[in-house]
Amino acid sequence: LGQSAPAKPGSASVESFDLPMEMKNEAGEAAAGEKKLAEIDGEVYRFIAPETQRKQLVDQTSEGRAEEVLKQQSMTDYFGRQSETQLEAQLSLGDQTDQKERVNEFESEPEVDRLAGDGLDRKKGRSTRSRETWEKDFVEADFEKQDAWMDQAPQSGPEDIVDLAKKPKYKREAPSAGLNETNAATESFSTFSLHVSDVSFKLAAAALARGEWPEAAKIRIEEFVNAFDYGDPLPGTHEKVACVVEQAIHPFLQQRNVLRVSMRTSAEGRSASTPLRLTLVLDNSGSMERIDRQQAVQRALSLLAQQLSPNDQVTLISFARQPRLLAENVAGQDAAKLVELIARLPSEGGTNIEAALKLAFEKAAAQQSPGVQNRIVLLTDGAVNLGNANPESLSRMVETMRTSGIAFDAAGISAEGLNDEVLEALTRKGDGRYYLLDGEESSGGRFAQQIAGALRPSASNVKVQIEFNPKRVGQYKLLGFEKHILQQEDFRNDAVDAAELAAAEAGVALYQFEAKPDGEGDVGTVSVRFRDLTTGEMVEQRWPIPYEANALRPDQATDSIRLATAAAMLAARLRGEALGETVDLKALSELMAGLSEQQAYDPRVQQLKLMIEQARQLNQQ
Repeated sequence: LGQSAPAKPGSASVESFDLPMEMKNEAGEAAAGEKKLAEIDGEVYRFIAPETQRKQLVDQTSEGRAEEVLKQQSMTDYFGRQSETQLEAQLSLGDQTDQKERVNEFESEPEVDRLAGDGLDRKKGRSTRSRETWEKDFVEADFEKQDAWMDQAPQSGPEDIVDLAKKPKYKREAPSAGLNETNAATESFSTFSLHVSDVSFKLAAAALARGEWPEAAKIRIEEFVNAFDYGDPLPGTHEKVACVVEQAIHPFLQQRNVLRVSMRTSAEGRSASTPLRLTLVLDNSGSMERIDRQQAVQRALSLLAQQLSPNDQVTLISFARQPRLLAENVAGQDAAKLVELIARLPSEGGTNIEAALKLAFEKAAAQQSPGVQNRIVLLTDGAVNLGNANPESLSRMVETMRTSGIAFDAAGISAEGLNDEVLEALTRKGDGRYYLLDGEESSGGRFAQQIAGALRPSASNVKVQIEFNPKRVGQYKLLGFEKHILQQEDFRNDAVDAAELAAAEAGVALYQFEAKPDGEGDVGTVSVRFRDLTTGEMVEQRWPIPYEANALRPDQATDSIRLATAAAMLAARLRGEALGETVDLKALSELMAGLSEQQAYDPRVQQLKLMIEQARQLNQQ
């Protein structure tokens, strides 16, 4: 600037500095030498700005208000540094000054230089909003304004301000027509079967671990969301189900919130006095000869045997080209002996699931009687190559089982080469579950909980219906559950089948929705309807979904909605849909990094973090 650098703060005298020549010329004789720049907080500040602002300042200094102006507007210091509060004012107020021009005029990079706190008078050129309010405004701003603010932020400078503007998690996009959202004014009801599975999550994890991008057809968002234990509370003593509803700002879409809805059943389920008739259908075709698959099956059946009581009975069928009855009506306390039988079973030939299901249905139907729970569990890699392999045709067989009162589960053996299409279709039509036994996890506690839950169901025909209030909600979308959508009238039509929940199990759904700040009333209501298997009666309950005017950002929200949101957004990104195109994986990683220590060290949560990083690496290739 043609002058010597100032001394250290507190040691310089204001008298040793003079106004720049250009300011003297522009202000005329009235300004020349009349007012020196003031010393603020021990540092000498010099105003460096575009010509129009220099003129304005000189006009003000000629009136004897230089110090007041500098304090109020937090002008740049001698080295061209902007104060944090001036940056905040420019960003939050959409300052008309082109900040990029100003930064180019500085001889050094802008740095942090805090002058005054928040809450200064807007009339004096400063924002009255607190930092928290400004951040919220930034997140909720429309697309064009947010872009303009981010363009104004310098590449380096006050780290907490600049990083805020630059962090991808605050870069939200305007919703597009491709999101396939529903208008609440046109259709206010959203009804679905509360399907609980984690197979899609496991398949994606296996693909990413191999360095492969998962197949889009195998990505089911609801199975990512339901892959985690959110710690939702159990129902009260006299309640059959507990509901949790929570909201947060959408991390990637403007003018959208996310809504997490959880239903958790009571700890009561099938009592030990209720007999179980279990028919196991085991694939021993050539594709099952791999030692890891055989070990997975043996571990799984060992865990299953531990869940049986003396009142239970097990029938075992193996199949390759044709099915074969290996054991029939084995008492529950002797079921462990079946593991030894399976260990000696040779692998052979092709895979004829159709013939195996026919025999299983025949044997299960023969054991059907009042007061007995009847289930068929298929264990296979799904590599169908004989008989009728059409998923829809096989699904009709399973539907016949369901209408006969026989539940159907399928356990896929190994993610590699699994025929997910067939097994997913079968379990969707049955009244049961879809598992994946892959490696050591098949012997872990999570699978033990799953299989125990399947053998001790608490609720069947579980349906959820949300009624959105069109006076408060514009657009909305249920994330996932595409194959489990029901019609509005199906909610109370008990002839329309839906999923089941085990004792103390939670089913979770995630929505994105547009809240109208100037609207009226709650967001809506959520209802659940199911058959209580302890009494056989249909139960229906309803809860309000309150409007939250100050919904939190995801990184400030609870662990549960943060985790559910991260899981759903990763699934959408992997699937490559319109919502996924808005998802920034780096921002998703940052969202996960803020989880509490208790949640962060959960093995499944750590797996999600790893999957996000693996997806980032593949995305950069």
